Parts: sequence; C-alpha cells; structure tokens
Amino acid sequence: MNDFERLDQTGFIITDTTINYAGTRLTGNYGSGYKDTAIIGLPLREWTVQIDVLPALDRYSIVHDGGRETRADYLWNFYCRQMDADNLFRIIDQKDGKEYLVEFVDEQLTYEVLTRVLYATGLQLKQRRVKGVEGVSAPGAGINPDSI
Repeated sequence: MNDFERLDQTGFIITDTTINYAGTRLTGNYGSGYKDTAIIGLPLREWTVQIDVLPALDRYSIVHDGGRETRADYLWNFYCRQMDADNLFRIIDQKDGKEYLVEFVDEQLTYEVLTRVLYATGLQLKQRRVKGVEGVSAPGAGINPDSI
C-alpha cells in the first residue's frame, strides 16, 4: 500500500466518515416476512475534506519532499498529481486511525472551485480497492468480492 502517495492532512479536517452499503447485498423477498440475503461485496467508506482557513502565510505551510507550499497550493498540486496518475492515494481516517486507499470524487475542479469547496461543502473522497493490494482497504478475510 506504500506505493501510493499519502495526503498530508496537516490543517485539514476530514469528517463525515460514512459507510455506503449500497450494492453489497443480494436479497430475495419471498413474502410473509421470509427473506434471504447474501453478502456479495464490501461497503465503501466516504469522507469530506474541509478547512476553516486557508492562509497563504509561510507559518501555515506544509513542508514535504517537494519543498514548502501553502495548504491551498499543496492540495491543488496534490490533486493535479492524482488526476495525472490513477486518482488513487492514501489517507488516515481520523475516527479509526486506519489507512485507506481513496480517490477524489470530483474530477473536474479549478483552483478557485477547489478552494471554495473546501470552505463550503467540503471535498469528497471515496474509498477504492485494488486487487492484489493488501491493507485496510483490501477485501476482508473470508469474503471474495469477485464472486457471488
């Protein structure tokens, strides 16, 4: 899982961890309250990235291998790198402390829209899984998402 870049979450608020169970169960209803359910997949998590302030001051910068950048520039450059590649990166869920593979939901942002979205509704992230990659985001033991 270390092959994927990790988002430096310094100064960002990652909230609204949701678990989406849509499409994870196959159900047969027989009437009179009888029902069969088969688990055919694993739920996906979703997050919202927000920030209260996005100052362009050095003391609020993020320092990384590429140098020093303001938080807005860092996130924009990070976003562009992901869009130029496979839109697949790592985050740490602030609720459970575990690392997940994720992608940006919105694939058409400008710098101005990105900064506005961070303040208002938040930037949406969605969990992704990659076959053959182990880690928290990988399918759970005993469940094969490739079969019914």
